[in-house]
Amino acid sequence: MSSKKCPLCTGSGIISTKIKKKCPQCRGMGSTKILIGGGKPKAKDTCSKCKGSGKIEISTDKPCPSCLGEGTLKLKCVLCGNPLKEDNIDLCTKCQGKTSIHQLIPPVTKQMVEFNQLYQSKVVNIVDFGYFVQLAPKIEGLVRNKRFAGKKDDTVIIKLINMKADKLEFEEIKITDVSQFSVTRMHDPIPLQKIHQKRDVGAFLSFIARIENVRQIPNGPKVFTLLDETGNIEAAAFRLDFVDEMAIGDIVEVAGQFNVHRGAEQIEIADMFIVDEAYSNAFNKKLKAHLDAISEPQSIDFLVKSKVLNLLRPKFIAVAKRLRRAFFESQPIIIRHHNDCDGISAGIALELSLRQLWRDTYQQIDEDKLRHLIKRTVNKPPFYDPLDAVRDVNFALEDENRFGDKLPLVIMLDTGSSEESLFSYKLLQTYGMEVMVVDHHFPSASVQEVISNHLNNYYAGGDYNICTGMLGVELARFVNPAVTTDIIHIPAIAGIGDRVKGEEFDQYLELAKQRNYTESFLSDIAIAVDYQAYFLKFSPGRLLLTDLLGIKGTDERQLAFVKLLATEARDLLEKQLLISLEYCQETALPNGIQLAILDVEQFASRFDYPPPGKITGSLFDHLGRQNSKKPLVAIGLGPDFAIFRSQHVKLDFPNLVRTLAEDMPHANIEGGGHEIVGSLKFITGARTEFIDLIHEKLTIISVTTSENQ
Repeated sequence: MSSKKCPLCTGSGIISTKIKKKCPQCRGMGSTKILIGGGKPKAKDTCSKCKGSGKIEISTDKPCPSCLGEGTLKLKCVLCGNPLKEDNIDLCTKCQGKTSIHQLIPPVTKQMVEFNQLYQSKVVNIVDFGYFVQLAPKIEGLVRNKRFAGKKDDTVIIKLINMKADKLEFEEIKITDVSQFSVTRMHDPIPLQKIHQKRDVGAFLSFIARIENVRQIPNGPKVFTLLDETGNIEAAAFRLDFVDEMAIGDIVEVAGQFNVHRGAEQIEIADMFIVDEAYSNAFNKKLKAHLDAISEPQSIDFLVKSKVLNLLRPKFIAVAKRLRRAFFESQPIIIRHHNDCDGISAGIALELSLRQLWRDTYQQIDEDKLRHLIKRTVNKPPFYDPLDAVRDVNFALEDENRFGDKLPLVIMLDTGSSEESLFSYKLLQTYGMEVMVVDHHFPSASVQEVISNHLNNYYAGGDYNICTGMLGVELARFVNPAVTTDIIHIPAIAGIGDRVKGEEFDQYLELAKQRNYTESFLSDIAIAVDYQAYFLKFSPGRLLLTDLLGIKGTDERQLAFVKLLATEARDLLEKQLLISLEYCQETALPNGIQLAILDVEQFASRFDYPPPGKITGSLFDHLGRQNSKKPLVAIGLGPDFAIFRSQHVKLDFPNLVRTLAEDMPHANIEGGGHEIVGSLKFITGARTEFIDLIHEKLTIISVTTSENQ
C-alpha cells in the first residue's frame, strides 16, 4: 500500500512539546546567592543555567498519534479507512459518492466541529508552516502544510485532526470533483418565529415564508421580499450561491440575522432552503386564508347618506379588498388619475390611505419601498392614452426583469370609462396587467368587459354629481379607515372644483364646514390645486398637493400658499375672460339655445394658464350667471378638439359623440364626458364641417328648465 507524509508531524514521527520547570541549579531564584531584601542579583551571581529567569525549558518528544511515530501514513480513506491507490485524493470512491461537506453558518459554536467530518473553509492567512482557515465567523484553525500553493480567500475542504483547548488543527482533504458532494449547511438550532415579532437588532431568527419578490442589487446582495401571516420583510443574501435556485412563489425556511437598514427592518440571510411539498401546500393554504381575512375591508358607514353610494357598497368593498390584497402581497399599485382638482383629490386620498396602511401595519415608513410599491401618476387627457399605457407596460416589464417585481395593479380615477381607453386596457390585458376604474363619467359597455372592477355612479342609477373625489375619499376609507380625519374635507373641495350639485355635495360641504372650512376657502383650495397641477405637468407633486389640500390640517403656510395661488389663478382667468368675451361668437339657435363658440387656439395665450378647459369653463360660468335660466352651450374650439359646457339642455354628450362619429366617419371623432359636459377630438381638416354639423345637432336637441342641469 502506498504512503504519504504525515501532515501532523510533517514526517518526523514525533510531536515535540516544550514545558517550563523550576531551575534545579538555583531552585528558581535566578541567582547563586541568596538575596536579602529582594532586588536583582549582580551579574556575576546570575544563575548560568537559567540565565536569571529561575525557569528552564524542557522538551518532551512523544510519538505522533496520527502516524504512530512512523512519519508516514498509509494511503487510506480519511473517513472509512479503505486503501487508496492514488496519492492525490483523500477519499475513496464510495465515500465521495455519499459524503456531505458541512458548511457552518451563524449562529454557530466550536462545539459543532467534530472529528471524521468534512468542512468547507476559507483561507484567511498564510504562514511559513501552513495556513489558517475560517469555517465561520470566530471559528478558525490551522492547517500545517509548508508547500501550500493556494492563496488567501481560497475555499478548501478540511477535516479536524486535533483539538487543544480553544485551538483547532485541521488536515486538508484533496477532492478531485467537489460537485459529487452535497453541501449541508449547519448552524445552532434556532426556534421558528414569525417575520414581525419583537426582537433586538443583531438577533438570529428563523421563520418560514413565501418569496414575493427577488431582485439583484448591482454590485450588491440579492434581495428577497418574504411574506408570512404577520407581514413582509426584505432579506439580503450576500455572496450566497445557493439562493440562485429560489424563485417567486417558493415557500422557504430562512435563518438569518435581524438588523435595520436605512430605517427599515431587514434580515441578512445565513441559510435558506425550499421546504418540502407537503409543508409548502399547508403553508400556502394557511397564508391564503390569512390574506383573505386581512384583505377584507372593515364594515364602515359612508360619510353621507346616499342611496347611490349604498347601492355601490359591494363595488366599494370589492375594489378596496383588491387594493388591500395587492398591498399585503407586495404587488405594485399604479394610481393613475385625471390631472384636475377632482382627480387629484381622489388620487391623493387613496395614496394617503395606502401609505398610512403601511405605517399602521409595519410601524415604520420605508420611503424607497413605498415609492416602488405605490406609484401615483397623472393623466392629462380625459381617457387612458395609449402613450401612457405603453409607458406603464414598459416600466412594469423593466421592473419585472430588473427587480423581479410582480406586474402592477392599475387603478384609474376620474378617467377611463369611455371607449377611448379600450385599446389601452387591451394592451395591459395582453401582458396580464389588471385594471380597475373609479369614475363618474358615463361608462362604455365595451370597457366593462376588459377591466376587473368598475366603480361608477351610473351603475347605481346615479350621475356625475357624485364626483370621483367623493368616490375616492370613500374608497380610501374602506382601504384604511384611519385616514378619515385627514381627508374628510376633501370631497367638498373636489365637488366645488368639478361644479357638482346635489344632496351628497351639500352633506360633504357641511362636513367640511364642521372642520372650520368656509365655502370660500374651499373654493380657493380647488382653484389653487388646479393651478398648481397645471405647472406640475406630469409630476405627482405629493408634498405640494397635500399641503394645498390641508391633509395634515390648516396652518399659516397652507393659508399663504392657497391665497397666493388662488389670487394669481383668478387674475389670469379674469384677464382671459375679457379676451374670451371679446372674441367668442354667440348665436341664438331656433330652439332657444344660446350657443357661444370660442377659438381657444387663436384667442388664448399658448402654453400658459389657463388651459382650454378652464377657459371654456370660465366663459360658460360668466354667460350662465348673466341668465341662469337660459339654455346655454359653450364650446372651446381647438384645431382638432372641442370642449363642451352646457346648462338646461338635454345634451346627452356620450350619445352626441356617437352620432357625430356616425355622421362624419371620415373625421375620426372620439370623446367622452357627462350628460352635459365633455370633450372630443377630430382630424384638423374636418374642422369646418364639424362646426356646421354641431350647429345642426344642437338645433334639434331639447331644452330643459331643470335646476340640476
